Amino acid sequence: MPSSTASLGDITLTCDIARVDDSIVFTYSLANQGRTAMVVMDAAPVADLATGRRHADAAAVTTWFGADAHAHVLKGTAPLPEGVEPEAAILPIGVRLEPGKTIERRLSERLPLSEHSPYAPHGNLREYRLAPIQGVALTVEILPALPGLIAEARDIARGWWRVSDPEAAAGLVQRLTCSFPARGLFMLVRLAGYPRPEIPPPAPTGSAV
Repeated sequence: MPSSTASLGDITLTCDIARVDDSIVFTYSLANQGRTAMVVMDAAPVADLATGRRHADAAAVTTWFGADAHAHVLKGTAPLPEGVEPEAAILPIGVRLEPGKTIERRLSERLPLSEHSPYAPHGNLREYRLAPIQGVALTVEILPALPGLIAEARDIARGWWRVSDPEAAAGLVQRLTCSFPARGLFMLVRLAGYPRPEIPPPAPTGSAV
């Protein structure tokens, strides 16, 4: 199973990737070897259409086809589509990663990979073109758990944290990325109107997925 590791300061992201049936599965962990608690972006807030109650969607990610021909998978803040005002932004929620602790996660994306985000759910096949990819990159956003910067999202559930000062947080968000070479994989790329941030992945490591 291909494995990759990325470190940023005292935080280490370790990720394995595998094809399981008709999906790509990431099994990853983040370890905090420092003295400061961090918030790991881990879900998107979603409202139930029937009840209006909000819950955490831990499967929410943003995916896109990069200029580097990589399929990017982001656990973090989705870029705003054209026409969406900043006040309407869907901000991710996270969990605290205390010093000396590790969290473990499993994330599955169906094949063929396709571009989607909290703003743009999976669409009709006519909205895409098929493109070969040279690699797959998983990026996880983190930021310091500073007082005044984050607040517990108790309207969702205890243990979830949201950014309370987005402007201040924008300069403190950091990203860790693990990258893998790919062979024989394709991605459904939207034909128009989809934002694609530039996050150059590190050099792919290990055998191809």
